[in-house]
Amino acid sequence: MPEGEQPPLAGVNSFGYGGTNAHAILQGIEIAPHTHPTASTAHRGHWFLPVSARSEQALRELAGRYHRFLVENPSIDLGDICWSATTRRTHHHFRLAILGKDRAALLDRLALFAEGKGAHLPNGRLPLGQEPEKPVFVFTGMGPQWWAMGRELLTAELVFREMAERCDAIFQEIAGWSILEEMGRDEQDSRITRTHIAQPANFVLQVALVDLWQSKGITPSAIVGHSVGEVSAAYASGALSLEDALAVSYHRSRLQRTVAGQGRMLAVGLSEEEAEALLGKYGRGKISFGAINSPASLTLSGDGETLEKVAEELETRDVFNRFLQVELAYHSPIMDGLRDGMSSALADLEPQAPSIPLYSTVTGERIDTQMHDASYWCNNIRQPVRFAKAIQSMVKAGHGFFLEVGPHPVLGGSIEENVSAVRGKARVVFSLKRDEPEIDTFYRALGELYTQGCPPDWSALHPDGGRFVRLPLYPWQRQTYWRESEESRFDRLGSRADHPLLGHRTNAPEMAWEQPVNGQFLPWLSDHRIQDLVILPGAAYVEIGLALLDRVAEGQVAGGVEDLHFEHALVVTSGNEPILRTRYDPKRRIFTIYSRNVGGHAWTLHARGHLSLVASSKTKPLNISRLRRHCPKSIEVSILYKRLSQRGMQYGEAFRGIREIRRGHDEVLARIVTDPEGDLLSMENPSPKDDEQAKLVWRLHPTRLDAAFQSLLGILDAGDDRSFIPVSIGRLGFHGRPGPECWAHGRLTRREGRDISADIDLFDDDGVIWVEIRDLRLRELENMGGRAKEAKDLMDWIHRVDWEELPPLTERRFAGRWLLFMDRGGRMESLAERLEAEGIAITRAFSGEAFAEIEEGRFTLRGQYPDDMRALADSIELTQYQGVVYGWGMDCDASQDPDGSQSVIDGIHCSHIVYDAHDKGNNRIRFFLLTQGAQSPDQSLGDSASDTPVNVAQASLIGLGRTIAAEHYYYTRCCLIDLPADVEPVIDALVAELLCDGVELEIALRGAGQRLGYRIRRCALEDLQGPDNPADSQPLMLNGRDAFALERQPDREGGSLWQWRQAAREPAKRGEATIHVEHAIVGKGEAPATPSPLPRGGQFPPFTDVPVSGIGRLRPEYPLRGVICFDLRRLMIEVGQAQ
Repeated sequence: MPEGEQPPLAGVNSFGYGGTNAHAILQGIEIAPHTHPTASTAHRGHWFLPVSARSEQALRELAGRYHRFLVENPSIDLGDICWSATTRRTHHHFRLAILGKDRAALLDRLALFAEGKGAHLPNGRLPLGQEPEKPVFVFTGMGPQWWAMGRELLTAELVFREMAERCDAIFQEIAGWSILEEMGRDEQDSRITRTHIAQPANFVLQVALVDLWQSKGITPSAIVGHSVGEVSAAYASGALSLEDALAVSYHRSRLQRTVAGQGRMLAVGLSEEEAEALLGKYGRGKISFGAINSPASLTLSGDGETLEKVAEELETRDVFNRFLQVELAYHSPIMDGLRDGMSSALADLEPQAPSIPLYSTVTGERIDTQMHDASYWCNNIRQPVRFAKAIQSMVKAGHGFFLEVGPHPVLGGSIEENVSAVRGKARVVFSLKRDEPEIDTFYRALGELYTQGCPPDWSALHPDGGRFVRLPLYPWQRQTYWRESEESRFDRLGSRADHPLLGHRTNAPEMAWEQPVNGQFLPWLSDHRIQDLVILPGAAYVEIGLALLDRVAEGQVAGGVEDLHFEHALVVTSGNEPILRTRYDPKRRIFTIYSRNVGGHAWTLHARGHLSLVASSKTKPLNISRLRRHCPKSIEVSILYKRLSQRGMQYGEAFRGIREIRRGHDEVLARIVTDPEGDLLSMENPSPKDDEQAKLVWRLHPTRLDAAFQSLLGILDAGDDRSFIPVSIGRLGFHGRPGPECWAHGRLTRREGRDISADIDLFDDDGVIWVEIRDLRLRELENMGGRAKEAKDLMDWIHRVDWEELPPLTERRFAGRWLLFMDRGGRMESLAERLEAEGIAITRAFSGEAFAEIEEGRFTLRGQYPDDMRALADSIELTQYQGVVYGWGMDCDASQDPDGSQSVIDGIHCSHIVYDAHDKGNNRIRFFLLTQGAQSPDQSLGDSASDTPVNVAQASLIGLGRTIAAEHYYYTRCCLIDLPADVEPVIDALVAELLCDGVELEIALRGAGQRLGYRIRRCALEDLQGPDNPADSQPLMLNGRDAFALERQPDREGGSLWQWRQAAREPAKRGEATIHVEHAIVGKGEAPATPSPLPRGGQFPPFTDVPVSGIGRLRPEYPLRGVICFDLRRLMIEVGQAQ
């Protein structure tokens, strides 16, 4: 190395094996200083830091590395970091967009995502190999405008302001007044809801947004406009000049203003076909289609009185309908009177052919000629908006990525419904949102576009370039690559050509196949549980038959399976891989399926059937809309699977394929969605050839067919708790493989004893039938495993509550800001002070007479006033808070709010503001409900003699907390914490519980801080025995009696009557019950002032015996309080502590 300022020199020798010798001399160079200003100095807007990786885990780790890099290198220019990340790093298919105004904002978002709490940030996964894709620009129509739209962008974005001012100058020449001046009015003076202001204002905003998007490198692949949005679409596509487009906007709005106040518009949840009947019934001269937005959503427009009659009819039919808040009836017969004026005003238009693909919502098709003359705009105001047809035409042309251009998103739902009706899931991004910061929203949309495959023009974001910065290294995800011989691979995984259920052909004279029931090949098997046992589903035997058909017919015949009988269930236990053997008799075309355990010799027959080598004729496609009408009643899918689970059919995720189910009279319609990867054969390290073969393995995946079987149980009434499993199939015709998403239509054909029979069709979204099942017979499910049914049923219903002592908490994970609802008794003050000692900012909310901020961080609000709750959340910006602790419920007692109803109402309102905060992007917020003495876990602490009374008034709060945790845990992460009478000893434990990010849903703190977790466990009858001597409670005898027996005695007419008789005291035996009554009142009409004694003998006042599933229930003909009646062999009632 030279001394001084001389450049360094290095020599590199290369002596090649082939005889080539070389010596290179390298000299260092002097790096010229950076001459242009730093990016941070010249930067306007938000910083954009793109982060990408090849897996989700790597993306989180890389976000963490960027966070550490920014923290450890505060002197490195932020612009150089972002420029290097955009231009010097590959953009992989797992993407994250980190945007913010400064370094602190970027650090905060990187930390959230690295911790797994950044799902609300722009991030996404692109399909491998996807090329950059431009979005469709969708221009909104009337409705989303609001008084402050565009103001932030006018101030902060030069490109946006220049275009808006250009539009305003042209508009003033046409109209004689300034549209920007109208847009600048304050909220009280704004006229933005009036059509002659709203239409040109929307146009100015939209075309200025187009220029702003283009300045960031975002240009459209196609364009469409909704109603008046077609004016902006015509300009953006090049079909109209800016001057002509502004003329259309002005005259369109001017003429429509002349009929303001005439007619109304009604949004309805009907298809176009269904709504046609209403037009015919009520007169097409009075009402017409205003807009057809999706297959099941449209708007009617016209005479107000006629639409009110339509709304009344739809209400009786329980069909969604809602009047829109509009100034006039757009696209209705009222517009006919404006045609002459429109034609005259727009006669001088000079339309051009669009330079960008443009889709019309007048025709629903693409326009590629000079069509936007005066006649077109006359049709634009009169004809219905065919938005659904236009979107579906775009989808068929290959578009599926949409950017909504307007002041507020209103079309995303309709776009998604239309895309779903044609091919799949839509990707929709919106430019702006009402009442949200426009700069933040716009740049967030820019990040969303990047993560979904549309990168911006990085040079536009960094016009001055930047200096290269060595960024954090990529976090490699280590994997093991195991090399082995083909023989070893076959021993482990079998042949690549083997079917995972049929297996490989055996080396035997007969035609037979064998396959172990292997979890590697059948990862879904463990999700098929019947009465806690893993059972190979009957649908698996169908798949074996179809796979056998494929082998026998060499894939040339569709065919099917006939006379398939399921003989014995195959129970799969851990540690055992049964061997399946399938035998086939080619002469009789009979196949049988057996199994034996590993090491065993006995074979068990599970199924037998016939192969049909004749392809049945394909029936015509089904009409899904008609099937929906025949099955009008929707069933909540979660409730269906809950009912199935209660019946002993515990399906895991792989077998929960029903996404939508509707029932009619003895028929059911279900939409089935299964994991498309489930169709692929599971292999370790599959080669490309393996992948190609794997796609052809399954013909009718068992998870898909089983979901169709499950749907039949939706026909059963809600009170019918029987379970059914398939026992035979008369005929299954196979026309082709149904995809991962398909429909099932089941029809009940016969009920006979414990059996039901049905037919099922599996078909796609076009109604094309792929599988026909006829004469499917199902039988009521009996208990598996040989256990006595009575004992098993009883054990399934007996549970008890246990409080399990949990280890103490030490880790602190939460900090941030917290909102505490302070009780009147001052118990929460100690908690607030301890949290503040931890460095946590606390906001206190007290119950008061009005909403007010009494001092910084202290508010009063009225109970049972949701507006006060919302005002509190807005005032403190609850979206920035870590947690909410509701302590008002601890004030409930017998004297104040004895049933807890007031605190429950306030608790519900409190949970709403937590839910709203999560919905606005705060996915880290937690909700805690505090009670005091509402739980009784003392026995878990060994204090069985504790006489601490339970605060019954707070029981309803416990019910509220459990409901929130069950139904909205993802949004609130609700946790119940019960405190003892003396709160001080557990304050430290309570602080630890709040800050730990635990998974417990219900906690009791007792003693010196012991943590007890709420558990529900099964138990035996013996575990429910009461005290050895019930007399220890010192009962007060009624009429000298402390035990009575209620028994049936025969009467003279051959019937039976219920009668009381005295009985000797004795402990309850197995099958009997001893009921302790604290307070008994027996009498007709009003309750007497003092309890009447139970009768000494004779006939007890009449009861009605109602047998339900073999268990009799007694219902008195007059009020009977404090007595629970069970129809057992003998009913003992012991009366203790009578008042």
